[in-house]
Amino acid sequence: MIARSHGQLKGTGMAIAGIVVPIVLLPFVAIFTAISIPAALVKVKCAAQQQVCNARQKQLGVDLHMYAADNDNQYPTPDKWCDLLKPYYKDERTLICPSAEQEQRHYAINPQAEPNSPSDVVLLFETKGGRNQSGGPTLLTTDNHCEKGCNILFNDVTARFVRIEDINKLRWTPKQ
Repeated sequence: MIARSHGQLKGTGMAIAGIVVPIVLLPFVAIFTAISIPAALVKVKCAAQQQVCNARQKQLGVDLHMYAADNDNQYPTPDKWCDLLKPYYKDERTLICPSAEQEQRHYAINPQAEPNSPSDVVLLFETKGGRNQSGGPTLLTTDNHCEKGCNILFNDVTARFVRIEDINKLRWTPKQ
């Protein structure tokens, strides 16, 4: 079009626009990138820590069932369960949720659960931190995994992330 315009159209406008537009947009792209990448990294980190926590709970579930097999089909007593289970796990970090802020134990045992309880009874769940914790839903915390829920270990040694809105559906007693 420039060649056929007999000098009325010049080619510099688009060249300038081609240079100016990216320069004007560059700060916006940089800001968007600076905001979106850290947010994505936080989500990835949270998901990875959630999976490690889940795997640790599964390992503790296997350890609890091995303990029961060695001890007349009984889980360890709730007031000493971490201590009594120590010969069955290899690393103290097994008792620590990687998402939790303190290096404390972050799991509690449900004293209502027994080895012969139904498979969907809560066996272990996440707490704020402490040694040999036991109890029920009042100890449960959702603070560890981006406040979206928590990992729960069931009596059949399956561990699952339970969203906040589904926590009230958990089974805490064999007779429930």
